[in-house]
Amino acid sequence: MTAQPDSLQLVQEALDRLTAALVTGRPDAVLAAEETLGSAVRQLTARLDIADRDPSQLADRIRELRVAVLLCERLGRASAALIQATVAGGPYAANGQLAAATVPATVVSRT
Repeated sequence: MTAQPDSLQLVQEALDRLTAALVTGRPDAVLAAEETLGSAVRQLTARLDIADRDPSQLADRIRELRVAVLLCERLGRASAALIQATVAGGPYAANGQLAAATVPATVVSRT
């Protein structure tokens, strides 16, 4: 299958929407953005053919996507920490159970 020229762009745009939704703190906006992201990733995995891509441009796009994912991850962690600090019950985990209280590291190391 040949990649649509904008398949990577769709993922980038979906990540940008998720970032904006996370900043608002509105769960409905986050859920809607996650649905869009899921759809974009499904399209990407079904259509991306890297054989036709310039390797340096592809590497640049992948780096941009990684930065966007890391930003969403940090915003999600910050949101969970805020909820944990302000709501008596704390945040829920993906399985629907209360998440364990954690103290986030002040420095993230890749060692």
